[in-house]
Amino acid sequence: MYSYPLINKIKTKFLSVSKDSNIDFKNIKIFACQHILEPQKIMFQELIALGIEPNNIFILGKIYSTSFEILEEIKEMGINIIQPDFNQNISFDEQHKQNCEELLKFYKTEDSFQKIILDDGGMLLSLFNDLKDKTLYGTEQTSSGFRKLENIDLNYPIYNVARSQIKLKEETPFVVDLGYKRILNKLEKYHIKELNTLVVGMGPIGQGIFDSFKNISKIIISYDINSGEKDIKDIILDNKINLIIGATGNEIITHDDILGLNNKTGEEIIFVSISSSDREFEVWKLRDLFGLSKEIHSDIEFNKIKILNNGFPITFEGNRIECAPEEMEKTIALLFSGVLSSILKLNKEKKLIDIPGTFLQEF
Repeated sequence: MYSYPLINKIKTKFLSVSKDSNIDFKNIKIFACQHILEPQKIMFQELIALGIEPNNIFILGKIYSTSFEILEEIKEMGINIIQPDFNQNISFDEQHKQNCEELLKFYKTEDSFQKIILDDGGMLLSLFNDLKDKTLYGTEQTSSGFRKLENIDLNYPIYNVARSQIKLKEETPFVVDLGYKRILNKLEKYHIKELNTLVVGMGPIGQGIFDSFKNISKIIISYDINSGEKDIKDIILDNKINLIIGATGNEIITHDDILGLNNKTGEEIIFVSISSSDREFEVWKLRDLFGLSKEIHSDIEFNKIKILNNGFPITFEGNRIECAPEEMEKTIALLFSGVLSSILKLNKEKKLIDIPGTFLQEF
């Protein structure tokens, strides 16, 4: 089993800098929205080892990424955990907001606990922001969460893991490689041999995917949804695109346009997301229309259209570990550093702030 040496280094550094701080760990509560995977479990184990009470940790799992094996192990640790059921007929974003509101019910305004919010996507942090609680600190993991938070007036400090150069440089290649391999497996399953590829979204992940598919595609086109260029549906039809990869974290095509493509093309078209949520293809409306996809990681198939992994990111399949732990440890160590920096109250500015060099020098 992987030993997570960087997590241990960060913990050792924390113990060194906090030895004279007289921290009351029993007076800390953590509210988290996280992928329920092994690396996240290790992080929570280490927080408990420092002295945080398991019953003062409240976690909301994301329905499309949870490993149910890890879920049970976290429950056995005594942590409070919400794992919602999959409702195929409403969007993940709508479900997720409702689930975050459920998690918020564990919050009590009258208690004196220091409260640390650890988020993936920005929804939980934004809901807590409305409370204007002076005891709050936060950490945001994702670029989509960063975009959600960057233009609102923040009422508490939030550590910005999403834009950390360590995360962007170290995590991106692993996510790209995992996504590329899983898409190739699906193409083989569906006997797609000649590729005309459209990559939508040219951030670090999109650029990496574009470069990966460049040498195996007859045609490859990149598209930025903010460019004001021609409609995606027209690009697909004009270039006989049969593989659309979404890397934006935003809606890129409506379900009506997908249905229109189904009627206008005689060729199979595969849609796949490598970002977050299920918002890129309005998949929930197609699930409802066709009565499809009872299983959260099944592919949606009707006529010539195939939407992989139920419209959720191809990089999550419900496994205990998705990327190898040594590949994801730096991201988890950044989250861990954000929580530890919050405990130390190293920065009290009410804005998105960088992980302190105190911990970054250990990477």
